[in-house]
Amino acid sequence: QLQLNGTGVCSTNAMSSSASLQSIEQTLAEVLSRLGSIENKLESGQGSGDVSASCSSGSEVPPAVIAFDAHVSSSLPPLLAAIDTIGSDELATAGKCLASCWDAMRTIVAVSSSHGRPSGSEYLEVLGELMKSSGLMERFSGLSKLGKDRDVTNHVKAITEALQCLSWVSMNGKPEAFVMDAVGSAEFWSNRIRKEYRNKDDEVSKAQITFCVKLSSLVKELSAYTKEWHTTGLAWGKGAALTKSAAQAGVDTVSAATTPTATATVKTKGAESKTVKAAPPVKSAADASEELKAALLAKTTGGNSAATGLKKVPRDQQTWRKEYKKDSATPAPASSAPSKAVTSVKAKSSSNKPPPPPKIEFHAPTNKWLVEHQVSPTQTPIVLTVDVTDLKHQVYIYKCTNVTVVVKGRFKNIIVDSCVRCNVIFDTVLISTEVFNGKSCKVQINGTCPSFVIDKTDGCQVYLSKETMAVTKFVTSKSSEMNVCWQDPSGDMKEVPIPEQFHHQLNPETGKISSEVSDLYTSNC
Repeated sequence: QLQLNGTGVCSTNAMSSSASLQSIEQTLAEVLSRLGSIENKLESGQGSGDVSASCSSGSEVPPAVIAFDAHVSSSLPPLLAAIDTIGSDELATAGKCLASCWDAMRTIVAVSSSHGRPSGSEYLEVLGELMKSSGLMERFSGLSKLGKDRDVTNHVKAITEALQCLSWVSMNGKPEAFVMDAVGSAEFWSNRIRKEYRNKDDEVSKAQITFCVKLSSLVKELSAYTKEWHTTGLAWGKGAALTKSAAQAGVDTVSAATTPTATATVKTKGAESKTVKAAPPVKSAADASEELKAALLAKTTGGNSAATGLKKVPRDQQTWRKEYKKDSATPAPASSAPSKAVTSVKAKSSSNKPPPPPKIEFHAPTNKWLVEHQVSPTQTPIVLTVDVTDLKHQVYIYKCTNVTVVVKGRFKNIIVDSCVRCNVIFDTVLISTEVFNGKSCKVQINGTCPSFVIDKTDGCQVYLSKETMAVTKFVTSKSSEMNVCWQDPSGDMKEVPIPEQFHHQLNPETGKISSEVSDLYTSNC
């Protein structure tokens, strides 16, 4: 008995019947014609989005995605647990942003592993559309709105620096070294947290130290993952090349698919094959936070304590906090329905996005004077004046180009961030002056400044007054072309460079390393 399913041919018992043979031959001819049509479409690149969507739901998870899920399941939950123990709403928001960025990174890896690499001329355009569709950069930009809670300012900055490693997906070349650079940038802020909480034994203080350790571990393990699976940049599959029109469809398919937990064998380079358990995709930030809180409560109290079932009181309802509002209404109950990850199709924005408007204003909640996005339209620097009247005020100068900022009065501290050819003149600060991510900046101190910090800056000229010469201490890292100038008793200006090169030697007896300034600076230092 012969039966052909799905073709409309009924079974036959008489193989010798000529009419049945003719029907079978006609059906086979139609099938071959349809297969030829599908093959032509695949060769021409049409319908790649539909094919990928139909295949991805039934195909196995690519090994690179399995390894990424293993990295996430081992590194991300301990960090989120430490954030939850610290108990800051603003830090919890930053943690959700970090988790969502890792979710978007997984989407990019999953799409690239299921498609071939685009051609050279279209590669950057297709990759840009893929990153835009996954929402990676948009989720990262959410951190810029944080910074109002002074207790977790260093935490938010550490997470912001750590997330600089996300750009590895757009690199051509070995990404592991680039990812590791983000560890040092994050450690600059993490060390401040360690210094504040290292000698305390309460639960929250221990969580502060754990936060620093797990944040560094998360980025280090990502570097190890990229070294293993993306040796020369973002790895691509062997299928049809991904097109710009199919990038959005691929992201929607990965976001909508529910990948069950599975066990797969992954072959590592230079080692025997090992079995890795593939974790499900990273859930939405709200779901991950709620599940984490429930797991921690069940682990520490067994789920049967006096606090079981109680709702968390927000900061504005806690009477001992400064955010408490006496006339505020009772907090709304949390929604019982879990939030769902919805991938929305975003409208196409113009490629020529206008620059942010210049700003010079006082932000009362943070006691900060904000001078942002000021750019001189000509070669001559424009002069901006800020009059500070309170010692508690701070001055924050951000992304200014070819400007001179004059700050009058005594104030707490001043920060110059991401500025180019920016000149700053001020009287007296009580704590410190900080210059970050700058280029060709000049700072003149007319009064006193106890501490001066320079980080990731190329070209920084510091002019000291007579009052602050014996007081100011400098802290530098990842910077170059730094010089200190002052006026000698005869009225002549003197200039000396801050050393950038050192000699280090290990003492085997004491186990310590001694450091000396290079001979290049001996005549000046």
